[in-house]
Amino acid sequence: MDFLECIGENRSTVKEVLEVFKKSPVSIPKNFFIADKKKGEMVVLEHNVSEYKVVSKDNILIHSNHYLDPDLAKKDQVLIKFPYHNTFIRYYEALQK
Repeated sequence: MDFLECIGENRSTVKEVLEVFKKSPVSIPKNFFIADKKKGEMVVLEHNVSEYKVVSKDNILIHSNHYLDPDLAKKDQVLIKFPYHNTFIRYYEALQK
């Protein structure tokens, strides 16, 4: 059973899922959208190999291909090397609307 299957089958709240992430290293950077259908709770979790951050902007959740958290964004190699990549343009357009 892989990591995500374990979470999906054994955890039922956003809080429980965040506890799993707190204890489990992830080998490559990933972003996750986590939702609890029963309680209506949702978070976007941005994870690199050593830490994770729960992010929202003005109570809006945006799940993207890059880091939105300012601390993690400082380490984002795509943002550093290609700051005009279309994924960043789409993010800023979503914020405008």
